[in-house]
Amino acid sequence: MAVERAFRDPGLLPLLLILLLLALPGPGRAQVTEQGSLRGFILGPEPNTAYDNWISHTVEGLAVIGGYNDYIPNPLDPQTNGFGNFLYIPESQTDSARALWHDIFTAFFAGDLEGAQGLIDTAGINYDVVELTDSAAGRTFWLLRERLDSLFIDPGWYGGPDDDVIGSFDRGWGLFVYNPEATHPEVVVQCPHPNDDFISVPLAVELFLEADLGALEIHGTGREVYWSGGSYRNSRSLCDPSRNPNLPFQFFAESFVSNARAEGLSDLSIQIHSYDSAEHHGHASVQISCGQEDGYPNRPSRDLSSAGLDWVNFTPTFPVPAGYAVLGQAAVRISDYYQVWHAPGFVHLASGTVISTDVDLPGYSGSNQMMTASEGRNPLVSFDSYLHAEFDELPDAIAAAGYNEYELYSNGPLPPTQTNWEAMLRYYEASIDALTAYFDDIADNPDTTAPTVPELQADYASDRFVDLSWTASDDPNFAGYEIRMTPAVIPAPPPVYWSIEDDTTLVGARTLSTRSYGLHPGQVHMVSIRAFDFAGNVSPFSPPVTVVALDTTLPELQHLGIVSRYPLHAWPPYLRFLVRSREPLREVLVRLHPPTGPEETASFLPLDPWEPDEWIPFGGHFPATAQENWEGQVARYWLEVEEESLEPHLVTIPSFDGYPLTL
Repeated sequence: MAVERAFRDPGLLPLLLILLLLALPGPGRAQVTEQGSLRGFILGPEPNTAYDNWISHTVEGLAVIGGYNDYIPNPLDPQTNGFGNFLYIPESQTDSARALWHDIFTAFFAGDLEGAQGLIDTAGINYDVVELTDSAAGRTFWLLRERLDSLFIDPGWYGGPDDDVIGSFDRGWGLFVYNPEATHPEVVVQCPHPNDDFISVPLAVELFLEADLGALEIHGTGREVYWSGGSYRNSRSLCDPSRNPNLPFQFFAESFVSNARAEGLSDLSIQIHSYDSAEHHGHASVQISCGQEDGYPNRPSRDLSSAGLDWVNFTPTFPVPAGYAVLGQAAVRISDYYQVWHAPGFVHLASGTVISTDVDLPGYSGSNQMMTASEGRNPLVSFDSYLHAEFDELPDAIAAAGYNEYELYSNGPLPPTQTNWEAMLRYYEASIDALTAYFDDIADNPDTTAPTVPELQADYASDRFVDLSWTASDDPNFAGYEIRMTPAVIPAPPPVYWSIEDDTTLVGARTLSTRSYGLHPGQVHMVSIRAFDFAGNVSPFSPPVTVVALDTTLPELQHLGIVSRYPLHAWPPYLRFLVRSREPLREVLVRLHPPTGPEETASFLPLDPWEPDEWIPFGGHFPATAQENWEGQVARYWLEVEEESLEPHLVTIPSFDGYPLTL
C-alpha cells in the first residue's frame, strides 16, 4: 500500500536508523514513580515530571498547506511538518501487536505495573509505566507514556527560542492514564484528534479529573501526518485511530471495555472532539450524540423518563452567565448551549426549553471506538455505552463579544499551558459540572422507586400468539417489560412469561408492542404486563386483559382466492392468491375447471416468507393453453397445497362460491 507523509525531510534516513536502534530490546527499566499534577503534566507546567506539557509534544503534520482541518491559531502553536514521527503498524503485524498490547493493558489494569513494564521492555517499545501521585487530585494515577526524543524541535511561530518545543515522539501512539481508585471506574474518556480538535484535550482532562473517571486516553499524532497514497482526505488517514483500528489507542479502548465488562460494570466510552465554528455556524456550543448510527439515544445524553436525569437536565437554564467566560459575553441560554442527536426531541424540564436535534456532527459512522463500545449492546437499553461530544472552538456568544480564536486562547505563555485554556473552560464549566453531577447522581442516589404500571390491551389473538400494545412505563433506570399469560381454567397450569429473552426490543422503554407466544389453543387467558428497572425494582402487574386463543379445530389451511390478476387484456394472465396455513408451504397447485374443455393445472409459489397463521401471497401465470378455451368464461378452481414435510402430500380445498375466476 502506498503511503504519504506530511513532510519530505532529507534528514529522515538518519532519523529512521535512530528509531530502529531505539526499537531494539534493551536492558529492563523499572517503573517510574513521580509526584506532581496530572493536569500540569498534560497541559503544563509541571516541573516534577520527566517532561511536561505533554500536548505540546504530539507529532505534527499538515498534508494540505492552507488548511484541510482547523487547528489552533498559528502564532500559538503552528503545525510543523517533521516534528515527531508516527510509527505505522502494518496489517501483517496487527494480530501480534494487538495481542501484545492487550497483555500490557491487562497487566496495567490489574496493577501489575512491573509486569506491564517488563512486557514493554521485552518488545523494545520506548514507553514508561509511571505511578504519578497527584496530591491536588487526591489520587495516584498509572500512566503509560512515551519517552521524548529531543532530536525533534518545533521552532514555533516567532523564530526565537521562547516558543520552541524541544522533543517529540518516535511512535506517536499516545498517552494512557488509569485511575485505580476512581469513583466511576466504568468510564473512559478518549481524545483521538489532539491537534485539530485542539480544545478536546483540556476539556477531556477537566472532565476526567472533575468527575473522577476510570481512564483517559489521548492519541499522540495529528491525523494529517500519515495517510494512504493520493491526495489527503480524512478518510485516508492512517494515524487517525477512529479510522485505523491497528493502533494502541484502539487496543486500549478494546481492553478497557473488556476489563470493565469482566468486572460486571456497565462501561461508557466518552469521546471528546471540537469543531471549527466558521464551518458549522449557527449550531449550539455542544453537539451531543451516541454515534451517528444510534437512532435510540439514551442516558446520559437523553433520559426518556419524566425524571430528566440526563446531561442536559443537570445543566442550569443559563449555563454561562453574562461575562463569565470573557468580558462582554452575553448570557447563554441552554437552547444555544446544547443540541442532541437524534429524534425525538426533548425538553429541558427546569425551563421548558425545547432542545434542538439539529446536530451536524454526530460522529464518524465507522468509528472504531464507537463500534467497540457498542458491540453486543442493545441500542434500546436505557444507558448508552458510547457518548460523542463536539465542542465549539469559538462559541457564538464569545465571537459576538468581539473575540477571535487567537484572542480567546492567547492569555498565557507560548506554547500554550493551562492558563491559555481558562476562558474556554469557564465557558464549558457548566457542561463538565452537569456530566459530573449525572455520574454522581447514579453513585449517590440509589433507585428505590418501581417503574409505573403500563396499561395493556390485546389487539389480535391466534391459537398460539397474541399481539399486545401498551402505554410506556416511566422510570429513568428502566430495564424491561415482562408479560404473563395465564389460562383461565381450573386447575390453572403454570403461567407463561414473555420477556426480554424472547423479544429483545422489550428492553426499551419506548417499545410499546410485541407478539407474545405461549397461548393454549381454544382457551381463555388472563394476560398482564409489568416493568422492571436496573435497580431491581419491579412494578405490579397491570390489570389483566382477557384473550381467547383460536380453536385448533379451525381448518389447517384457508385461502382468500384470487385477489388480483394482470394484465387485464393480455394472455396468459398472472394470478395472485392469499393463503394461510399452520405448516410451511412451498407450493400451491391450482386446478381450473372450465365449463367446457379439459382441466388445467398451474403451480403458484410463495411471494413472501411463510409465517404461521399469516396470509401469504402466492403468484404465478395461468397455464399457457388455448386462449379460446378460457377467454370470457367462468371457471371454478380448487387449491391443492403441497406441505413441506418429509413425505409431501396434497390437501385439496374447494373454491369458495364467492371467488369464481372470470377470464
